[in-house]
Amino acid sequence: MATNAVPSDAATDRGVYDSLEALRSLLIEGEQLEACAIQRRIFALKHRRVMVAATTGRLIVIHRGLFGGFNPIDVRWQDLRDASVHVGIFGATLSVAVYRSSDLASTEGPPSNLTIPGLRKLDAQEVYRACQTRAQAWREKRRIRELEAASGQISTPIVALTANAMAGQLEKCMEAGMSGFLTKPLEIARLHETLDRYGLGIPPESIGATGAHSADQAPVDLGRLNELTDGDPEFAHELANTFISSGEQVIKEIHDALAAFDRNALTRAGHKLKGASANIYAEALRALAYELETNGASIDQPRLKELVLSLDLEFQRASHFLIAQAPGLEKKAG
Repeated sequence: MATNAVPSDAATDRGVYDSLEALRSLLIEGEQLEACAIQRRIFALKHRRVMVAATTGRLIVIHRGLFGGFNPIDVRWQDLRDASVHVGIFGATLSVAVYRSSDLASTEGPPSNLTIPGLRKLDAQEVYRACQTRAQAWREKRRIRELEAASGQISTPIVALTANAMAGQLEKCMEAGMSGFLTKPLEIARLHETLDRYGLGIPPESIGATGAHSADQAPVDLGRLNELTDGDPEFAHELANTFISSGEQVIKEIHDALAAFDRNALTRAGHKLKGASANIYAEALRALAYELETNGASIDQPRLKELVLSLDLEFQRASHFLIAQAPGLEKKAG
């Protein structure tokens, strides 16, 4: 659970604490809290305060019983039609419109409406922003499929990235028009396989075609990376975090292999780093990793040490660049 999304008085307010405990019991593996808001006491004189939470997979509303227990209302992001927030003097009211159908792909029929009044104002606005972002993303996915169906165009690959890995989720994503399905935490190898499957990977013959890169050139091609993530900041953040954490491990493997002068291990590590670099369009790092993969078994030891040093420095340059582009990434990656 993301600490920056937890109310500051969770440790001192029993109602907030109990609501968070109920929420924690509902989260599945890999699911993260993005924002949450709880009712102010003045709006809950005859019942326990309601909490509404936005996670990476859904919207959850928790009603706690007077004598214990709780009743959650669970809304998948793909079922969210719209959201609105009204900020008043004493609190904020969050309203969400939800499709009635249990079919993930259905947009037919009148929506159900959920209204949660009296929420803490700033927290409610954070939940509202999360709702709007998710609803817009799913509307765009449906719109793309509708345009393709009307025009007879070739299907645009759309891959779902979600923390919700429950049984049947793949089938439901396919019903919604998705091409593929990835779960968090994101695995670089699976992402690479998925890109290759839909013709979005980089051909092996182009790996070594990259010439010398200037130190002033950006270590990551942000334009191509943004095309890959389609402007989704959460996906970009997850991709960058996965690259940094897995890359640090590979760099360690490279240094260990160099210390043991294990050329086979060096070439294997070069192959792994090449794929990870290609996924985020770190062209200079990819070229160096390709050189280690193809020449690590034959070049002389001084050149090998020089190449490993260049790889290490270029990886650090790419990592620092990604951290600068995504505030908060350094803390998460570390």
